This record gives sequence, structure tokens and C-alpha cells, in this order.
Amino acid sequence: MKPAQLVNGIPYGPDVRKLEEAFPTPDEDQVIRHSEFEALIKIPAKTNRYYGVVNAWRRRLRNDRDIDSEWIHGIGLKFLNPADRLKESERNIKQGIRHTGRAFRRLAIVPRERLDGIGQARYDHAMGVAAKLSQAGRDAKKELAIDLAPVKSLPKPKLGSVLI
Repeated sequence: MKPAQLVNGIPYGPDVRKLEEAFPTPDEDQVIRHSEFEALIKIPAKTNRYYGVVNAWRRRLRNDRDIDSEWIHGIGLKFLNPADRLKESERNIKQGIRHTGRAFRRLAIVPRERLDGIGQARYDHAMGVAAKLSQAGRDAKKELAIDLAPVKSLPKPKLGSVLI
């Protein structure tokens, strides 16, 4: 077991245990509201300690028991079913790709000529890594493409028809 995390010298462990006892086996699609957490652990919602305690419990559930969850803005915590887990994972991957792309673009506009010798060597190395990662990502995307059926939608309305 890992050592208890501390915030201002107060360990998270006792509060995490309260959550484990109150919610021993959360069900898929179950939602636990902020008010329920507040009442149980006696910590106001939307504080650093509140999120620290609840996120420590979430990590323990995910790592030890393969139970995943996601925050629902303004409501609380939802435990994910497999389809939602896939959707969130895909969203996280796309988000990571966007962050990586931004980092590469930021790197590309660094004025290399104004760096010292060590800085230029680091810049050249980072640009080489970025180029290889970008190419590997493009290649993998092509290789791993899957053939999915088109999304079914309602028929388009005819021009001139009135929808009521």
C-alpha cells in the first residue's frame, strides 16, 4: 500500500476509507452527487482537499478494482459502463493528440538562431523527435483505420417543404 497523501499535514486515508465503506461497490451508471460526498467526508465541495480525497478514492477504484468514473460538471461523479469508458478514453486520446500538436507548433516557432549552442542542440533533437512522432502517428492512423458503417440519420427534408 502506498503512503497516505497529505494536504496541510492531514492524510487522505481516513476520508478515503469513509468513501470505501459508504460505497463498497458502485454500480455502472450510478451517479453520486457532490452533496452526498460533502455530507459523508465533511469537506466542502469544490475545494482542493475535496477533489484530492475523492480523486484518491477514484484512483484506488480504477487501479485495484477496475471501476472507472468521470466527473459530471456541477453534479458529481458518474460510474462508467464499458461504452462510456470507451468514449472517455477516445476523448482523452484526441485531447492528448491536440496537446501534442500544440506543443509541436510551439516548438516550431522557437527562434533557434537566438539559442546558445546547447539550446540549439536541444532544439534540433526536439524537432527530430517531433518529426518522427508526427510521421509515426500518421502511419499508424493509416494502418489502423477500420471500416465503420456510415452514421445513420434521418432523411434530409426536401426543399420547399414546411416542418411543423
